[in-house]
Amino acid sequence: MQRKLHWGIAALIIVLIAAGGFIYYQWSGVQQFKEELAQDEIQLEEQHKGVAENDLPPAKPGFKWVPDGDHWHEMPLSAQRPINASVERTLTKEQIAEVQKFWKDLGLKPPPKGYGYEWDENGKATLFQFNVPRFEVKWSTKEVPGEDYYKLTDEEWARHRVLIHIINQTHLILDQELLTLVREGKPLPPVEYAPGVVELAKEWLAELERKASGPVPTVSTSVTWTRQPTEKEEQEIERKEYELLNSLEKPPRPHSGSMDENYIAEIVSNLEAEIQRR
Repeated sequence: MQRKLHWGIAALIIVLIAAGGFIYYQWSGVQQFKEELAQDEIQLEEQHKGVAENDLPPAKPGFKWVPDGDHWHEMPLSAQRPINASVERTLTKEQIAEVQKFWKDLGLKPPPKGYGYEWDENGKATLFQFNVPRFEVKWSTKEVPGEDYYKLTDEEWARHRVLIHIINQTHLILDQELLTLVREGKPLPPVEYAPGVVELAKEWLAELERKASGPVPTVSTSVTWTRQPTEKEEQEIERKEYELLNSLEKPPRPHSGSMDENYIAEIVSNLEAEIQRR
């Protein structure tokens, strides 16, 4: 009887040991599963960051991380000036390898240090240099009134000149009395017209301005700053824009000869007659 009791106790111990081993096995499996799940979550989070933000904090609103050699630059989404984006991070060897693969997958060579890529409307990539302004001169797609007076006939161009003087009520021809006032430095009296003449002259001038419509040059400047631009750099950009616009301005159309009093009186008479018909 005592021997059976010993065997029973031994069997119970074996069962408890086996159960404990089984429980430990289950517990270690759960722990391993949790660790694997945590690793997967970390890896997934890193994948979501993307190549451009690997191991970097989220970029500021309106900015993105851009690789530059062995550094990251926090660049504005818009390359228009002036925007300061001075944040810079050093890349690890692993990150450099990822960046090189990123450019290779796009079919491009990694940009040299200090350069980046920009894409045009056709999807073509070209290199640009950080902190160096890029100027693009275009002609407006729409025509602006009064930008091409060469479209007017000689008669229309002469009438254009007279209408401006009527609107401003200034003297186009000076007689001796008016010349005396000019020599004495006295102001000239305004020219008086019948009611409605000046208003109608504005309408006629507007028609000529529309006929003389033409495209205008525009200059767009883009700079991707990795630092705060200096005042001298900003002034140089403005000077270059002004210079480019002036170089594209059309030569003004000269007025031929002096105005005849009879011609001026004829235009005023036509304006008065049109007012009477209305």
